[in-house]
Amino acid sequence: MDTAPCKCFADRTVRACLERWGLYDEIKAVRVRYDRKGKEEELVKGILTDEVRTALGMPAVAEDDAAVRVERLKCEATSLAIFDPIAASQDVILGSGRAKQCPQVVIGGVECDNALRTWLARKKYDRDVAAGARDGEEEDDEERPSVALEDDNELLYRLFELLCLGGPLAQPDLELAPYLATTKALYRDCVQVYKRSSDGATCLANEVYEVAGPLVFGSGEQRPLARCFVITEPKRAKALVLFSPARGMW
Repeated sequence: MDTAPCKCFADRTVRACLERWGLYDEIKAVRVRYDRKGKEEELVKGILTDEVRTALGMPAVAEDDAAVRVERLKCEATSLAIFDPIAASQDVILGSGRAKQCPQVVIGGVECDNALRTWLARKKYDRDVAAGARDGEEEDDEERPSVALEDDNELLYRLFELLCLGGPLAQPDLELAPYLATTKALYRDCVQVYKRSSDGATCLANEVYEVAGPLVFGSGEQRPLARCFVITEPKRAKALVLFSPARGMW
């Protein structure tokens, strides 16, 4: 088991960003070999062994309480261009490259005081409601920012979302640039790139799942900022597990 697979965590600039965003002491990663047999849920459970869960600091659960919710993500993006619609949206990002500030609101348990966090938190909340993970009782925003971005099921987007929303003690940046740079650094550690022999196209060798449920976060109510990704490399039978429990001070 490799308990330090994300080399970017040792980078001084990345570390400073993660510390500001309340993630440096939260986010953990391990890389392990795994058995490629089984469908998605069985595959994920086979990767999240007791040894892996202990190394990541996941809570202990009883055998009959080991349910897991698995969402298959796309892993096709090879550049930060998917975020161009965010940078181009004047409802979210000002011409200075800073997020537009707005009155503080709480969306899905996430405190938001700028348009970028508000937009990201709302998209995540809507996604959780659609998946049945939330009841959908919160009132919708009167005015939603207009952003023509459809790739919210891409791993690259989900990592960006994780970093922008941060941990419970986050001190968010208004500048978009640090989030993009850190997302790029983390993404490089998470995926494996190869050139397709038939046409020389750049491709990714990974299959990705975002996972939740008692097996990952325990039997209590899931914290709104808690995230876990399982990123497999099927040809080499290796998997990276990225875990952020969002515990804060507790």
